[in-house]
Amino acid sequence: RVPRLADPGNLEELAAAEVAFSNSALTSFLQCPYLHFVEKWLRLKGLPERDLNPLDLGNAIHAALRDYFESRGKADPLELLDRRFEEISAGKRPSFRQRAGHIRLRRALEDFLPGEIERNLRLGRSPEILERPFGFGSSGLPALPLDVEGRKERLSGAIDRVDTLASAGAAVVVDYKYSVGETVKRQRRESIGEEMTHFQLALYLMALREVLGMEPAGAELVALRKKVERYGVGRREILDRAGLSGALQEDWELMEEEEFGAFLARARRTMAGLVERIRAGEIVTRPADPAACGPGECDAADICRYDRWLGGKEKGE
Repeated sequence: RVPRLADPGNLEELAAAEVAFSNSALTSFLQCPYLHFVEKWLRLKGLPERDLNPLDLGNAIHAALRDYFESRGKADPLELLDRRFEEISAGKRPSFRQRAGHIRLRRALEDFLPGEIERNLRLGRSPEILERPFGFGSSGLPALPLDVEGRKERLSGAIDRVDTLASAGAAVVVDYKYSVGETVKRQRRESIGEEMTHFQLALYLMALREVLGMEPAGAELVALRKKVERYGVGRREILDRAGLSGALQEDWELMEEEEFGAFLARARRTMAGLVERIRAGEIVTRPADPAACGPGECDAADICRYDRWLGGKEKGE
């Protein structure tokens, strides 16, 4: 028997709440339903950290890249990064680690941008949309609809960049990851496998078509840390039309039209199943990855009965 909320009032409120579900909300539920409940429904957050964390560093380089492409290449990217880093590090404890993080960000930007500019020219790609959220009240763009047993649920997200392919009348989603290549490669694998555990690629491809009204040619996750690596998924027919399928030097998974449609349909079914379980009040403390549990790893650790070192009665339950 899966532990669920028992109070009828709480269940009724959970079932009726008008909320949108993001990739991070769905993946947090897959990691641990109790963690998802704490974060999304109780709205509990960990205490502010005194030091910069990886998310802070990722936010800094994301903002710098957005500012640079918004300037159409006229601004100094390192100056933009320095400004964003200063904003994000304000109030944090100065340390050698903070300084080292800043240096690594500058190096990552220098490694990425020249090649990205040359690549866009070579492939005929033009960055047109930058950091476009959808499904949030203030974004102006509607959520992506998802049918769950006759109920119209909503999916939300924020796309880092959309490049247009004029030669094919289509577009490519670009999502930056301040992570090493192996981590990003695993995310791509988890995004397209039979048992999906990551939904960003499919979610953004669907949003590109249904929310932004653009024909999707593909989407890529770009690892920026240590070495620039790309892991994407694309439609062979459209990329052939643009003369790009043979030019993609990165690790892209090219799909035929039937396979691409099945991929998106599988993502819809998987996300719908997760939303249904969430609405039913599932709050079991059974982490998929016990290493991500405990103080310093999980914001819900102080109010959770799971002990990563002891597990539970049966296999961590």
